[in-house]
Amino acid sequence: EFGAQKAPHPRTLSPEVKQRIANLAATDFYLFTDWSDATEPVTVPQLASVIAGSVEPEVRTRMTSGQYIPLGEPTANMKPTIFDTNRAVDMVVDRVVNRGSVLNFTSTAEYPHPIKLVVNKVDDINFSINMMVLDIRGGEPLPGHFDDDPFSAPGEFALLDANGNLVVQNELDDFDRFLRFDYDPDVKEDPLGADGGGMGGGMPGMGGEEGGGLFGN
Repeated sequence: EFGAQKAPHPRTLSPEVKQRIANLAATDFYLFTDWSDATEPVTVPQLASVIAGSVEPEVRTRMTSGQYIPLGEPTANMKPTIFDTNRAVDMVVDRVVNRGSVLNFTSTAEYPHPIKLVVNKVDDINFSINMMVLDIRGGEPLPGHFDDDPFSAPGEFALLDANGNLVVQNELDDFDRFLRFDYDPDVKEDPLGADGGGMGGGMPGMGGEEGGGLFGN
């Protein structure tokens, strides 16, 4: 059973609410109002995720026969993120990936301190994202761009999650989140130490094979 609940302090109320309370009789303990609007669906974010970034397209050369031969795999910038339950913050790291990269690895990470408003760096964070990069496309120059201000096709990624589901992400959908975590560390040493998150170990990323892919050539 709950005890008596204290009312909010008057200084936290807006002028309209203060006036409404002043108009209530001393014996009133309820207020008739219209039905409120429906609340938007609430979701709980995953503890581990990945943010899609830009893509460097594969390098190709054209033979005298007119056929294009690939010389290198496309690469992409991604930001794996994991929630550190000890610090109660999102850890993030910049990662260059290609087809076949496994997003389970140990790396130096960065996080914004919620009170000091600085970006700290901490070593040996285990990014257990449990996803694999199946295919990458994008990054090709788009028509109409200028040499000093080029426009490129947005990066698109086909990923395999831990449950065997195919996940498709693209640079445009993740643009706001990418900018949110795009920062450089201000503090070289983490206040909680390297083991503050109680995390370590992991499996390095694996390179993929050339050619093909879910998106095609």
